[in-house]
Amino acid sequence: MGNFSLQMRFSFLSAFGLIPSTSKIEETEAKKIKKYNEFLEFGKSKELAHYEKLKHFVDSGEYDEIRKKIKSLNFKNTDEFKKLQEFKSLKKSARFKNYFRIKKSPLLENFNKLDGSDELKKYEELEKFIASDEFQKAKEKIKSHTFKKTEEYKKLLNYKSLKKSFGFKNYYKVLKSSGYQNYKTVHNSDELKKFQELKKFVESKEFEKLKQSAKKKEFKKSKEFQKFQEYKRLNKSGPISKYQKFSKSKSFEEFKKLHNSKELQNFESLEKFVNSKEFNDLKEKIKAQTFKKSEEYKKLLAYKTLKKSKPIKDYYKLKKSPKYSLFKEIDRSKELQNFEDLKLFIASDEFKKVEKYMKDKKKFEKTEEYVQFREYRKLKKSKQIKDFYRLQKSKEFDELKEWKISFEDDFNSKKLDTEKWMTKYYWGQELMNAGYSLSTDEQSFTDENNFEISDSNLRILTKKEKTNGFVWDLNIGFFLKDFYYTSGLLSTGNSFRQKHGRFSAKIKLNSEKGVYHAFWMVSDKLLPQIDILKYSARGKLLMSNHWDGNAEQEKSKKHTFSLGGSKFCNKYFIYTLEWNQNEIIWKINNKIVGRMNSNIPDIPMYLMLNSGIEKGQNPAKLPVSMDVDWVRCYIKITDEK
Repeated sequence: MGNFSLQMRFSFLSAFGLIPSTSKIEETEAKKIKKYNEFLEFGKSKELAHYEKLKHFVDSGEYDEIRKKIKSLNFKNTDEFKKLQEFKSLKKSARFKNYFRIKKSPLLENFNKLDGSDELKKYEELEKFIASDEFQKAKEKIKSHTFKKTEEYKKLLNYKSLKKSFGFKNYYKVLKSSGYQNYKTVHNSDELKKFQELKKFVESKEFEKLKQSAKKKEFKKSKEFQKFQEYKRLNKSGPISKYQKFSKSKSFEEFKKLHNSKELQNFESLEKFVNSKEFNDLKEKIKAQTFKKSEEYKKLLAYKTLKKSKPIKDYYKLKKSPKYSLFKEIDRSKELQNFEDLKLFIASDEFKKVEKYMKDKKKFEKTEEYVQFREYRKLKKSKQIKDFYRLQKSKEFDELKEWKISFEDDFNSKKLDTEKWMTKYYWGQELMNAGYSLSTDEQSFTDENNFEISDSNLRILTKKEKTNGFVWDLNIGFFLKDFYYTSGLLSTGNSFRQKHGRFSAKIKLNSEKGVYHAFWMVSDKLLPQIDILKYSARGKLLMSNHWDGNAEQEKSKKHTFSLGGSKFCNKYFIYTLEWNQNEIIWKINNKIVGRMNSNIPDIPMYLMLNSGIEKGQNPAKLPVSMDVDWVRCYIKITDEK
């Protein structure tokens, strides 16, 4: 696009208010720089370094190798599993089942308690004695003289036989019965005699004849009827009724056979003898001479008691069993020791730890490597990480990456930074440590009075006041002159020079006819010279490139871009020059105003900021200022290298 077209396009955009606002540009730029600085800061952060370390680990073969190795671990392939199987095999074997069954049984406890005890020794001594010939001979000798072979014993047997017989058992049963007692009471009573007489009368033919011949009513009134009634009463009475029933019983008939008989007398005589002291003394005397009263018998009883006792029986039951033989074979063997060692190992924390770990299907998920993997995945999904890599691949920061600030002043101090700026032309400072003006200027440049800094803004003031100062004329040289106006000039001739780059300033132009404002670049000579911005005394905004010849005598060559200046007054705009070996580009608020690709300066240049009054002008409203919010210069990082 040609320069005329660029100017037309810029004028069109400006006319319709389509030039981006300065505040918007600064806000956008500030956000972008902040975002870029955060990007750079995060690029150096421990968090990103940690993420990249995790990423390298996860993406490497090392992580997969560890994961596969741990996931392939199987408890069955471990020594611990082999020992567990050996332990289970021994535990399930018939030999060890028998061993521990006996070891836990009361039988073994009883066996160990009895084994070698005085009680067992006593039993074994008794057993030996009972089995001896000595015991058998003593037993036979004593048994040959017994009570059973005496006459007294025969009488005892006869007595016992009679006592058990039916006749005697019935006799004594009847004798002790209530029926017999009633019989004895009634048998000789008047009441029985009376009953027997009435019975004889009632059963007589005379009574039967009378009862049949008499009328019923008359009979009931007779003495005979009264006797009959008395008979019935007595017949039904308890004692008489029981008497008759008992008298007719079979047991009483048998009783009467023995009562007062010689057989009964003989039995009672035997009973008296058997229960006599004489009999008992004789019996005890003979019994005292029997085997049961002997010391041998006492030993036999003691032996039998011990033999029947549960502890002795259990002792020999276990001792004689094949299972106990097997128990003794295993007890204290190396095989048992191995089993016990395995049992202790299986119960140990070490074994449980290995078993739990090996059987854990999520063992890899509990490793530090998996924790790192999870952390990596989490970080990878984080907005900050994603944004960082997105921005790293994007071209969003290409411009910021391309440029580096080489000079900057935001005028944050209350005073002008004299390390960066001098308030004179470079050669005035170098040659005579004094300022000067050009022969085309109506103002004198002062060191201090025409500068104000407040709220981070620099104001270069042009004032109407009388002073005396130097002037430079190409033909005459330096000379003193009276001036009626003063203004200010800033230069980085001593502090900053640069060939190629980007040079920007945020400037507010306050207009007054006859006053110009300039933001320009120059070197040790007046040419070459670039006007980044010049607001002319006639109200034009000029952007120029000067080369060759003598600028003071207007013999130099130049190319200028011109815009109507009124639109740029009383507001801040950002004026930028981009300069490289191939072209120069002028911009206002990031919009291109002009471009040149010939007569490009090729030497380092420094910055100039100044206001003044053009020759022959007489401004009416003074003071007037050019306000500068900031100045920034950039150099391409490739050029810096």
